[in-house]
Amino acid sequence: MAEAKRNKNGTWTILVYSHTITKNGKPKRIYQRFTAEKKKDCERLAKEFEVNKKHEKLPNDLTVSEAVAKYIALKTNILSPSTIRSYELIQKTKFPLIGHIRLNKLTNELIQSEINQEAAHHAPKYIRNIYGLLTASLQMFAPEFRTHFSYPDYRKKEIVIPSADDISRLLRLSAPFDQILAVKLAAFLGLRRGEICGIHVNDVNLSNGRLHVRRSVVLANDKTWIEKEPKTKAGRREMVIPPFLEEDLQKAIAGKLPNDKLVHLTPNQISDNFETMVKQAGIPKCTFHALRHYFASVMLANNVPDKYAMEMMGHETTNMLQRVYQHTMQEKKKAVASQINQYFSDTFIM
Repeated sequence: MAEAKRNKNGTWTILVYSHTITKNGKPKRIYQRFTAEKKKDCERLAKEFEVNKKHEKLPNDLTVSEAVAKYIALKTNILSPSTIRSYELIQKTKFPLIGHIRLNKLTNELIQSEINQEAAHHAPKYIRNIYGLLTASLQMFAPEFRTHFSYPDYRKKEIVIPSADDISRLLRLSAPFDQILAVKLAAFLGLRRGEICGIHVNDVNLSNGRLHVRRSVVLANDKTWIEKEPKTKAGRREMVIPPFLEEDLQKAIAGKLPNDKLVHLTPNQISDNFETMVKQAGIPKCTFHALRHYFASVMLANNVPDKYAMEMMGHETTNMLQRVYQHTMQEKKKAVASQINQYFSDTFIM
């Protein structure tokens, strides 16, 4: 085993041979790097790796399912709990044809055959999620493998946006206060259901009219609801409280401690309650998330620049805004066409 070398910052580093891969037709040795504050600790870590390496499978000896499972394990503290949970479900239930195949025997033809089979049972978006996870796992454990396969055509679902009248009918219902407040926060501030559940009393500052979005509530692997940081920097944001929401927020924080929840509901309870509200109001079927689409459509109708609309929605791209914009334009086209047709009907009576 090589001897540890001292770094400029005072720590110690050692490289230990791990395995060999074939890249561009040539063998390439892969090394594992270990760093520690003390030389003896650094060399101990390297020694332990060499001993354990004899009992572990080399990357090319891993099956597809084993590689995916190992990839998920390495990402446990990096990706969100909900993403890890969805990945674990994919690893356990998917890859029926290739899951048992070792990485050094895997081919694009085998992957494509499985995609073709799975495409008959799942939506294109879900297929992309499944094999996106596979691609990421291959990049980590078989970097020499070049993926070349095709996905089924992706057809976006038609976006559903409730109208202002729909929102009014929902708010006139006799629903619990927390649920009504959740609807208002989604429709008038564009908050996600997890963000609404993650708001604490001390996130609401009525004196300066600001509401801070600092966390979101998600479902962990053990099926419990936990709080976490937003997925992106854009998700952490400050919202201006509309004057017409001040009374509701004052009522929501009254008698509570600074770290108490503003809304005592889980994300699933918000969605389930909203489904009941939609039926009671007799409006077109839509999800709670559609309230965010409504908020985006109002911003677009009032010519709010994309940059500010993205910030308020907690987005890093304009993808969702563009979808809402396209839907809004389609509705305007219908209204204009109807107006023109009515003009001709009234003007030229046959």
